Amino acid sequence: RPIASLFIEVRAALTDLAAGRPLLLVVDDIHVLDEASTALVHQFVTDGQARLVCTARTGHQPPAAVLDLLQTGLLRRHDVAPLGEEELQSLGAAFLGAPLDRATAQRLLAATGGNPLFVKELVLASIERGAVDRNDGLAAIVELPTDAPRLVDIVRSRLTHLSDDNVVALRHIAFAEPCEPAELASVADADTLVRLESAEAIVTEEERGRLILRLAHPIYGEVLRS
Repeated sequence: RPIASLFIEVRAALTDLAAGRPLLLVVDDIHVLDEASTALVHQFVTDGQARLVCTARTGHQPPAAVLDLLQTGLLRRHDVAPLGEEELQSLGAAFLGAPLDRATAQRLLAATGGNPLFVKELVLASIERGAVDRNDGLAAIVELPTDAPRLVDIVRSRLTHLSDDNVVALRHIAFAEPCEPAELASVADADTLVRLESAEAIVTEEERGRLILRLAHPIYGEVLRS
């Protein structure tokens, strides 16, 4: 079918469904949206039929149509920084009804890098498992449930583009990090490590003249090890 007529029908159907109420489009990971859908979103916003809330992961370029909305002022950019210890306390109080004790907050920061999604899943899984202790007005999680099914699914979805051999290498890195390439010679050659870095699964850095490998996010290691 002609894409133009399909766009007209989709816009009419959503506008009718809104029944005169303001229409809000919410698009998660808009950097992976296909070209036709991005064009439809762009039309909605530029014609004043809807407002847009969208997310794009750091390091990924939004589509040209979204950049146009930013440049024309129809869309405003807000960078979401990792949570700090103070924000973690607020999140803990919202979920648990009490602030986190400092040890738990530091444990969550180390495991998640302050990523709100990962923090939320760990806290919710702890509640579901009855693993939250409350003493002296503080909430404590002694052992983080890094094998929680929802968290595992999220990490798996982040790594789904990797081959089985690459995942095997990644698992070895999870137990060995920080490590040098030579330590992985039996499971990962140089090409494999380049692919893992290109896929944003690992990061490399130089320390005292040595090349050091780490997983791209601490939660990957927590989940793979568990």
